[in-house]
Amino acid sequence: MDDAELRGAPLTLSAGELLLDRYRVAETIGEGGHSRVYRGYDERLERPVCIKLFHRLGKHTRAYQASYDNFIREAFSLSKLAHPSTLRIYDFGHVRDDGPPFQVTELADGGTLTTAVRDAGPLPNERVADLVTGLCGALSEAHGHGIVHRDIKPSNVLIATAGATSVLKLADFGIAKALASSEETGQPRMYSRRWAAPEQMTNYPVTAASDIYSLALVVVFALTGRAVFRQSDAGAAYAERTASYERISELLEQAEVPESARVALKEACSFDPRHRPASADVLCLSLTSALGASPGGSQVPIPAPAESPASRPPLRPRLSLSGPTAQVGNQRIRIIPALQAEADIPATDAIRLRLTLVPTAGEHFCAHIKALGRFVKTRGGRPSRAIQLTKADTIDVVAPNGEVLASARVSLGWREADDLVLRFGDMELAAAANVCRYAALIDLGSTMESAFVFLPRQADATASQGSS
Repeated sequence: MDDAELRGAPLTLSAGELLLDRYRVAETIGEGGHSRVYRGYDERLERPVCIKLFHRLGKHTRAYQASYDNFIREAFSLSKLAHPSTLRIYDFGHVRDDGPPFQVTELADGGTLTTAVRDAGPLPNERVADLVTGLCGALSEAHGHGIVHRDIKPSNVLIATAGATSVLKLADFGIAKALASSEETGQPRMYSRRWAAPEQMTNYPVTAASDIYSLALVVVFALTGRAVFRQSDAGAAYAERTASYERISELLEQAEVPESARVALKEACSFDPRHRPASADVLCLSLTSALGASPGGSQVPIPAPAESPASRPPLRPRLSLSGPTAQVGNQRIRIIPALQAEADIPATDAIRLRLTLVPTAGEHFCAHIKALGRFVKTRGGRPSRAIQLTKADTIDVVAPNGEVLASARVSLGWREADDLVLRFGDMELAAAANVCRYAALIDLGSTMESAFVFLPRQADATASQGSS
């Protein structure tokens, strides 16, 4: 294996290449930390598109898992959002059967807020009011879905064109997280040091208030043409935030920003998240009023979408059940057909779980779980020789002395149309319901091989015939 293979040389797309039988690649227009961006054309709907390709990293590098997960998470986040100031996603797929994933989004070809301010200087108050209205609306929708963006900065505010009108779009949800799972145990936090809230640099919870802080910094930049914080060193950047009032006041006074807007922005940049506005809508109300615009009064025009993202089904990686294992990101899942509705799963080298899929009524089932030679319990439950789950839960394998030896997240599949759907970390996986009747996924964490256990349809039919 040569050095290029070890590094995992990035896959590139060629001009003229066709993806999913409809998206024609035109040219490269940019590249980021984990993606390469192309201008493309949707030949079916006859419109320009943006194709964002996962920038393949060597699977043996530490960066691969985080980058792959971020790329998938961005597609999932965008698919839930329909606000006109959020970049719309049109499609998602993989290059060939074993290639990297890509997203197809609307094309925002007018640059970014960074380039707009750099080229033309600070924006007038009424234009900033438009920006606030749009971005606060986009954040309000995202927060309503339990999504925290976590990386709001001028370069992630894209400019699209609709006729003679420019439209601002919030993009790059790559490190967005669900509010309910915003704490990454053992994982380094990702953020942009010049635009992050102080809690993003520590072990404190990252919440919607963190997005409000970053958005306020972006608004100050738009009004003044200057970034509030300039330090790139993590320690110095955190220290700057403890004295942010003075820096923000100085910049806003020099730009002759109205006093009421200064007060609103300084409150949004409070070091303590509890002292910031309660929501993006509250920030929008105070800022647009202070800048001389009525909230919601400046409607941002957009081209009519061919389909509403909210009306599309969620994007779900599909599990291939044809082989002994499947790969999701950097994590391997063992595929186990439970021909007798029972399967043994290694939790560690010394611990095995025995999982039995037990039909209850109709298409419903429960999972009966034993830890061979050990005890097993749900979180907060009492250890016993076996437990029965009727819904997703986290289980612990326990020694006789009460020591927790291993843990696993168990997801039970549910039927949606022609799919059986299961939770896996921050995403959902789909398997063909015409292949498996019942299924459970045992997630043993990133250091272990997880297991997808399913009762094949033919096995279920055979069992029914044998009992008749």
